[in-house]
Amino acid sequence: MKKQKKASFQKRFERAVERFPGEDPLFPMFMHSAERYVTGVIGQTEIDQKIHPIFEKHGLSKALLQTWVNQWHKIPEKTKDKFVPKELKDLKPAYELNTMVFTQVMERLKVDTPRIKSRVRPNEPTPNRFLEQVRSVRIDSIDPKDMDFHPITYSGQRFNIKGHGFKIIPQQQVVNFFTMADAPQFLLSVYPTEATETQLNVIAPLETELAPGNYLVNVTVKEVGSSEKVPVAILRSLAAPAVITHIDPPEQRPGKTITIKGSGFLNTPRIFWQSAAPGLQKGIIDYFDAILKDSTKLTLELPSHLGATPGKYLIAVAGDKQQISNWVPFTVQPFKYAMEFAQLECVDESNPEWWGDDEIVVQWIISNESHTWVHQSEQYNGMFDRQIRTFSTPDRNLVSPDNPNADISKLLTLAVSVYEWDAGDAESWSKALDMAADICMNFDMVGAIVGAILKLAAKIVSMFGGDPDHLGTKSRFWTPEMLFDITNNNERQFISKFEFKNDDDTGSYNIHYQITRFES
Repeated sequence: MKKQKKASFQKRFERAVERFPGEDPLFPMFMHSAERYVTGVIGQTEIDQKIHPIFEKHGLSKALLQTWVNQWHKIPEKTKDKFVPKELKDLKPAYELNTMVFTQVMERLKVDTPRIKSRVRPNEPTPNRFLEQVRSVRIDSIDPKDMDFHPITYSGQRFNIKGHGFKIIPQQQVVNFFTMADAPQFLLSVYPTEATETQLNVIAPLETELAPGNYLVNVTVKEVGSSEKVPVAILRSLAAPAVITHIDPPEQRPGKTITIKGSGFLNTPRIFWQSAAPGLQKGIIDYFDAILKDSTKLTLELPSHLGATPGKYLIAVAGDKQQISNWVPFTVQPFKYAMEFAQLECVDESNPEWWGDDEIVVQWIISNESHTWVHQSEQYNGMFDRQIRTFSTPDRNLVSPDNPNADISKLLTLAVSVYEWDAGDAESWSKALDMAADICMNFDMVGAIVGAILKLAAKIVSMFGGDPDHLGTKSRFWTPEMLFDITNNNERQFISKFEFKNDDDTGSYNIHYQITRFES
């Protein structure tokens, strides 16, 4: 088999920069610390203390690092200009780069935070774009009514809205409360507890959230529109408040049962929830019916949909026409998710190596808010059109529900890269990927940092001498709400694929994977 001549370091490095464009603060920081290491500069900065142990962990000798430093200085400035941030140019060994400078660069580039479209919370004003749509949501009547047939309810009590254009999932619409005025001002929103296409079951805000009085309400349905505003009177609750002494356990996963102990619990008890997350507007966001054991004990099975919004809450209790109890902190624990990679599918094998068969290797980078998993698959040879290869066991189950780090409370990110290479390249990339992940974890950059890891690994592999054919990199991310939505089925599973479509000079492949939610 004929072998191509190995590309020079500068050519390999230039290709690495082209494959993963954009500013990369990690690599110049890495090389600056390497130069300080080989030149024996007295004293270590915080960055040196994080980087130098990685050299030793991966067996990088001072001789090898010196070669890398020499190569680094030979890279043309026009190439460095493509990726080195202005704050990190011309770093000399004697300069003590501190973490503050590095952090400022990271914040400017925002490489560790993907842009997420925020969900409209139920206690935020209705977006104007809904009001601009044709009104296909209508309120026909509100019950109960007083002797003069005016709609009324009591603080913290149920009332019904009848109309059209509603959705059967309660969380897909909100009921908004406004001041009774010529120019109504938005006050707060609540979710209905039950919903059909023609009726919503709603619990009025508590006295602590909205004083008894006359108000206007309307309904906003997700992706549909808003109804007209209609009047409703909220009357004061009558019975004395209950008292919560403690919740057992104080933290629990959705689907599990908690016990609320205290005194003064009445019939038809309801549990009221509001977010305790810092920076969020306070307001009732949900209501659940509890089971009354006696006047001192309630039980509640946490609804599964709370898995979409794990975190810290305040909860209270009230019975029929009863004032609200004290608020007690409680934490909804996140669900665990497992990620499994099922199959490698060859859509169009085009022999990137003109002298031999494709040799496909896949890389995965998976991260949540506290941990990063990196993995490089074994080499899959002899791929041809429409061939499907099942990934080996070590390549299938990368994140297990048994892993204590598998909780997803903020974000799950995934990046997949496909390469065609020879054995030498594969070995180089495996080392580079591990090093890049170690560096990112040492700088507390776990989370949505897959792009940073890939950019760093691509440059490090050129130092090792590897030069694989890059068939593409794809990435995705999910919030807990998104994960819950895509696994909200009988199997609690999401099945999808990454599609790598290339021209005739490379190859096209699909990577099949699945995400499974575990509630135990």
